Amino acid sequence: MTKIVGSSDQDEISRQILCLTLEMLAVPSFCCLRRACTRAVRCLDRDEPGLFPRCWQLLLPEEQALVLSLYEQATRAELRITNDLPRPVPDDDDHLELMEAGEEIIWRYFAMEPENRRPLRTLLPALGRAAVAGEPPVPQRHSENP
Repeated sequence: MTKIVGSSDQDEISRQILCLTLEMLAVPSFCCLRRACTRAVRCLDRDEPGLFPRCWQLLLPEEQALVLSLYEQATRAELRITNDLPRPVPDDDDHLELMEAGEEIIWRYFAMEPENRRPLRTLLPALGRAAVAGEPPVPQRHSENP
């Protein structure tokens, strides 16, 4: 099992993941009426009580359903990462995009804690992600051009 540092409060984790989901869909910059969120281009309602931030009420039911489906994929990705479970095979391209977006949200959530960054780098290949490249390859000279 991968050791991931984070909160033990499940409500706080859920709220953070939901705020990151809203950020991925650009809700704070386009829909939120809170001026600080619009300026920061991120949700700043993370410390407020309750699961849903203020901008949640401004979304249409179809938009709320999209946010919830992406949130569900993110929570599944969290379980896969923390419990070392294999990545399921997606049904189609839409499902693959939703899974990758959920994984991106969880990467951002875990990367908030500096202690998590090194363990996460080892998990990148397991989730089908490319490892972070170090130095770029040095071009080889042609034999006729010394």
